[in-house]
Parts: sequence; C-alpha cells; structure tokens
Amino acid sequence: MNRRQWLKILVLAVSCMFFQGCYLLKQGFYLFRYTFKAEDNRTLLADSDTPESTRAFLQRVEDITAFAQEALGLLDNKNYSKYVRVDQDFLAWVVSATEEFSFQPYLWSYPLVGKMPYQGFYEEKDAVKEAHRLKKKGYDVWVRKVEAFSTLGYLTDPLYSYMEDYSVYSLANLLIHEQAHATLFLKGQGEFNESFATFVGDLGAKLYIARTYGTDSQEYTSIFINEHDRAVFLEQLGTLKSALEDLYTRRPPQMKEAKQAEIEAFKQRFRSSYRNLFIGEGYTRVPDIPMNNAFISLYALYHSDTDLFYRVYEQFHGDLKTCIQTLVEAAAGSKDGFEEVKNLLQPRG
Repeated sequence: MNRRQWLKILVLAVSCMFFQGCYLLKQGFYLFRYTFKAEDNRTLLADSDTPESTRAFLQRVEDITAFAQEALGLLDNKNYSKYVRVDQDFLAWVVSATEEFSFQPYLWSYPLVGKMPYQGFYEEKDAVKEAHRLKKKGYDVWVRKVEAFSTLGYLTDPLYSYMEDYSVYSLANLLIHEQAHATLFLKGQGEFNESFATFVGDLGAKLYIARTYGTDSQEYTSIFINEHDRAVFLEQLGTLKSALEDLYTRRPPQMKEAKQAEIEAFKQRFRSSYRNLFIGEGYTRVPDIPMNNAFISLYALYHSDTDLFYRVYEQFHGDLKTCIQTLVEAAAGSKDGFEEVKNLLQPRG
C-alpha cells in the first residue's frame, strides 16, 4: 500500500473509534483483511501457474474497466486491479428494514456517507442478530446476500474469485454499477445513489455487450429477455405496493391479517399468470418468498425513478458518456439529487 492508502485507512479507523465502534471496527477488520489478501492482477496474469479460467476472467475485467473509464467516463481509481480468493459465492449479508405498516425505511447512520437504508455484515450471525433486534421492535426486516459494494474511493475495491462464474453481462453490470457509486455518491441519499448506479450499470453493460459481441449476438439479445421479465416483475410488485399503501392509509381493523391476505392474494395471482407474463424462468420462485414491506422496498430502492435518468439520456441521443458527465456535474454535492435530474428535463430558453 502507498502512503495515500494508509492515510485513508487511518481516517476510517479514527471514524470507527468515534462512531458505532464495535460494528465498524469489526466490519473494517474483514474489509482490510480482504485488502491485504488481494493479489495484483498483473502479477497473476504473468504467473504461469494461474489457471486459464482465472486468466480469461482477469483479462475480461480489464476490458470492462477500460470501457467504463474510456467509453462511459467513470472514475479511474484502480478499482478491480486486484483479486481475492474466497471460499463462498458472495461477499456479505445486508439487513434492510421498514415500518410494519408503511414503507418508511429504517435508517442507519454512518460517518462520511450519512444515513443509509441498509447495514452490511461479513458474518451471518451478526446480520441475524441485527434482524432479530429490529423484528423485536416491530419492523419488517429483510436479510440478503450481496456480491460486492463500493468503498467510494477510500480503498481499492478488489475482485472476488466467485465472480469468475458470472456471465459477461452480469459481470459488466456489477462492475459498472459499483464504479458508478465511486463516480457519484450523495451523502444520505440512498435511493438516488442506487437508482443512478442501476441506470449506469444496466445501460453501460448493454453497450459493452453490443461493442464486444455485436447487436445480433446471443449475448446481446438475451439481455432483452432479462429486461422484459424484470420490468414485468417490477410492475407486478408495484401493484402490490400500491395495494398495501392503500390498506395502510385506510387502516382497517385487524391490519396485520389484512396485510398478509393482500400478500397471499398477490402470490396466487403471480403464480397463476406467470406463463402469460414472463419469458424466462428467473422469477418462478417469487411466490415462495416470505414477502414483507422491507422486501418490496428493496426493489423500489434500486429502481425508483430510473426513468428520469433514461429521459435525460434521450436528450443526448445515445451519448451515455456525456449524459453521465452532465448528471454528475448537476447532482454532485446536491441535497436532492433527483430534483437536480428533474431540472435537466426542464425546457431551456
């Protein structure tokens, strides 16, 4: 590590000591351990003992990150230039929560990034403990696994060995999504941050596949199947969210039972209409999920108002790099990122 990286680690460590010490110090321990374990991609590529599958993966990552920097204008901070071998297929567990009869999220406070609607843990038992604490207070809680996250430039984010199994589109989407966070991140605005990164990751990965394989390739056409099914799923989930919001506004007697009945009715409709609505098999297990407000809010967090970004993109006639640059310049430092994006859609004199 160079002097600048050590200084960043020192700043983070001091922050941990003065804020949520036990939580941040423990998670920071795992984060730094992965950082120290990471091997340089160039060294691995030069090593004759490196498996061909890993070599091909690292070369693909190099191509994707070069595309993200050159074609999309995302930050070049040496992320994904190192590789960590792990014995699992995900990075951490993340806890999200909402109120039982509203979609108001529970917020955790952090130094440097402000309040956010999720908290991550490297050990499952810690995530379960936090989930249990919130459930006892009456919150709806959802615990999920995550593949990666951005340290927003404070550290160099590594690759993890399980990513070798991802499709090219999934890998490109993940890396570009996380690099979008490193390029633009607004303190305390989780919904804006995730929506922006989802927009950049989805569209950026599609453009990468088009450039690499061509628009008539199987790799490219399969994206549209995934997009179609995700759009259908989000629309269906949106109807459930609207129905529950109406229920919470009316506040009928036996609210808990009425809420569960609404969710079960949604699952039955979803199951019976699946073949008429979806093309692929990716959402067949949705009716088996123990849904609650926290699960529904999770999708709203990543996909709410992404259409605003696409409307801005239309103004740039396919020039995503200039679009991203404009969004970053407009929103950086803003107290309301979505409002700044809306301003870009206003007619100019």
